[in-house]
Amino acid sequence: MSAQMILGYDPLNFFIRSMLGLKSDNFPLYIATYVGDAMNRDLDGKILIHIELGGDKKKVLYQKEITILREHANYVEDYDRGDCTCVFVFNVPEIWLADFNKVTNYSEGNWEFVHEAISTLSQDYKNLVYDLHPNDSYILKELFKDK
Repeated sequence: MSAQMILGYDPLNFFIRSMLGLKSDNFPLYIATYVGDAMNRDLDGKILIHIELGGDKKKVLYQKEITILREHANYVEDYDRGDCTCVFVFNVPEIWLADFNKVTNYSEGNWEFVHEAISTLSQDYKNLVYDLHPNDSYILKELFKDK
């Protein structure tokens, strides 16, 4: 799934990355969130966090943040994607699997369906997203609004 924009925001920031229960500052030099990797089918259904922190930088800088990511209950692995970026791989938390399927099972570019899927997310999950992104509550209220 590629990163799409809804009202100027990447929904994967809110609806996929939030499933890990981590705040934005847990991801140093964040680039993007992906579901799976077309180059590696073993990563299908996994959450991938792409950050601008590869090679030696990863070993020296941001050790606290990297430790938090590696100690996460759903952490699988991380790997460098060139000299300057790396990818952290996570399993989808079991508790959010139904919500994960709602968000990821849409036809690319079908925004009517995306809005419908977002509006049907579980209330517990919506509460988690609000807690993780308090400064974005105005956009979340709009996205979570029933039609």
